[in-house]
Amino acid sequence: MKLKKKEQKRFNGLILLVVLLLIGFLAGIVGEGLYELNICRRALKGGNEIGTEEIDSTHMQITQTVEGEKVDDAEAEKNVNSASEDLTVLKQIHITIDERFINKLCYAYSTDEDFTAYITIHTKDVYNAPITAEIQDFSRKNLNETVINLKDYVTEIFIEVPENVEISNIVVDNSWDWNWYRVAYIGVFIFIVLSIFCFRKIIAAHIEKGFLLLSLCCGMLFIAIQPPECTTWDEHIHFAKAFDWFENGTADRTESEAYLYYYPEQENRAPFLSKEEKAMQIQYLNSHHNGAVETYERDAYTLNAVGELHMALAIKVVKYLGLPFYAQFIAGKIANLLLYTLLIYWAIKIIPVGKKFLTSVSLMPTLMIQSTSYTYDIVVIGFLVLGMAMVIAEYFQEERIFSWKKTVFIAILFIIGSCPKPVYIPLLASLIALPEKKFKTKRHMILCKTFLIVVCMIMIMTLLIPAASGGVEADSRGGATDVAQQMGLVLSQPFSYIQIFITDVISSLNGYIFNASALSTIPYAGTHPFEGAVSLLCLGIALTEKKPVFPASKKNIVRFKVIMTLIVVGTLGLVWSALYIVFTPVGNMHILGVQARYYIPLIIPAYMIFYTKKIETNYRETTYNTIMLLIILWLAHGTMYDQFFLTYCQ
Repeated sequence: MKLKKKEQKRFNGLILLVVLLLIGFLAGIVGEGLYELNICRRALKGGNEIGTEEIDSTHMQITQTVEGEKVDDAEAEKNVNSASEDLTVLKQIHITIDERFINKLCYAYSTDEDFTAYITIHTKDVYNAPITAEIQDFSRKNLNETVINLKDYVTEIFIEVPENVEISNIVVDNSWDWNWYRVAYIGVFIFIVLSIFCFRKIIAAHIEKGFLLLSLCCGMLFIAIQPPECTTWDEHIHFAKAFDWFENGTADRTESEAYLYYYPEQENRAPFLSKEEKAMQIQYLNSHHNGAVETYERDAYTLNAVGELHMALAIKVVKYLGLPFYAQFIAGKIANLLLYTLLIYWAIKIIPVGKKFLTSVSLMPTLMIQSTSYTYDIVVIGFLVLGMAMVIAEYFQEERIFSWKKTVFIAILFIIGSCPKPVYIPLLASLIALPEKKFKTKRHMILCKTFLIVVCMIMIMTLLIPAASGGVEADSRGGATDVAQQMGLVLSQPFSYIQIFITDVISSLNGYIFNASALSTIPYAGTHPFEGAVSLLCLGIALTEKKPVFPASKKNIVRFKVIMTLIVVGTLGLVWSALYIVFTPVGNMHILGVQARYYIPLIIPAYMIFYTKKIETNYRETTYNTIMLLIILWLAHGTMYDQFFLTYCQ
């Protein structure tokens, strides 16, 4: 009878889920319909029509400029002949029209090289006063067409391009423009909000299911609205490794793969200013994935390759099914998202304390972006967090014997998580603070702890031995780097290096920890628009979440926290030192290359160092979780909307 009731509840829950999906979809349809109706209403003002209209040459005047200054043709020719190399002669197209609403501005171009178009539009502000708006359009030679969202009332347009670029077919596009990206965006957010309320009792009992809901829904939406290009830290490198993971020695690159590799992530971000340009780029990638255009040498058998295996497998499967290149590209990102969601889901389920804290941290902007990109950071973070969750569970389950099976399994999790970055393996040593009563015998305890220390030492040796023997290459991005010289300098003057290390770590505290840059940074787009809310939310949850009593004597708790502190400090030392040796110019007085995201695997250990039951609040689980998840959803919107949806998907 109980079984039937459970099955009925599950069936009812599934039906409700389908209903909510339909409601979300319909809300997206309605929202997009109303948006397009408003665009059409604005386009019809002044007696204009819905549709596309090519701008007549009588409304255009073509002149030349030098560094933004308008000159006549004779003077331009004189400046070209006499100007220094750092002056650029530009072709300026001045378009004058009667004031009208322009949704999209389109034009074709012909060029043999990439260029930047500088577009200035004359419009009016909310007080009806004349203003100008400037747009930089980074145009790639492979597309030959530009579609820019203006969505404003315009009287004049200036387009400046290099003089060797030919511009033609300048068109005002005010046609009905149904946008499925907007339907999906509205629909997903409506579905998540409704699900948070309708399943609030289930989420209150199992917060990991709330994480599952937001991680999968927001993650899949995020993948859909990202540009068809690499956007996060070192993503082009991990993309190339994932696509050629099964090739060793000589590997081939198609034109599509070469394009994404040689146009890496950058401060200017992806050069697509509309969904039409995004679609053109996807079409280009799909149609240029046949046949190799270059070969290169690679070593597939490295430790860090473990971090890209799951993405490589997904790409291989999709490629075997005969799907186009962009589907393969997306498959790798989905594999990363699914692995991250699975690992963190189980970590939240297993960890006996800080479930809400871990949920909130795991859904913050930086981790949301990393989990939907090509990076091995997800393997590092996911496996280490799951490993730490199992470690902490052992400390809170004093009566359960710590078996060899559990010892080996936890060690494997930490080994996998440390393969891409061995500097984090000391976290495994957090198990050595387990009291003797957790083991069958004293001999069992000594053997287990010895095994854990040996594993840590072996993993650290995989980092130190190649560096000492010259097997590790310095990263040229750091400047005049040399691994052997830098290591020699550190070993010969250890106290001088320790001074540099302490100074740099202290100076980074404000940005990396207090401002939560590790969780709020959007790669190549600055910080989250609500950066302060990220740190306030995580800190607030850490302080107010209900906490069980640490079931250990004061002596054991102190020992646990001291050992955990030493491990965190030691791991930080390895992180900073690794980048000083590999990424920093020899003898430099500051350590370069350390980023706030490298602190993420240390968040849960740091949480346990400051763990106390003295600060907490009483609240209803349903209310607390609902508010928390809605705030996280708001932060997710802040991550995706301005930086990605408005830029690439309308």
